Amino acid sequence: MGKDRVGKSALAVRFFSRQYIVEYDPTIEDSYRKTVRMPGGKKDHLLELLDTAGQVEYASLQNISMK
Repeated sequence: MGKDRVGKSALAVRFFSRQYIVEYDPTIEDSYRKTVRMPGGKKDHLLELLDTAGQVEYASLQNISMK
């Protein structure tokens, strides 16, 4: 959660796909999944992230998504 144009989506894309977004493209909603293993861990975990819009006009979507 956070204000628009601060880099929330860029961080998500960087973590999940190892790519860097150069141009700004406002997000309405994107989802990401990745299997991760913690350092020293013995089993995999599924990490899921729902990237929602930071714009004020989409604030109601954030509330719905968190539930």
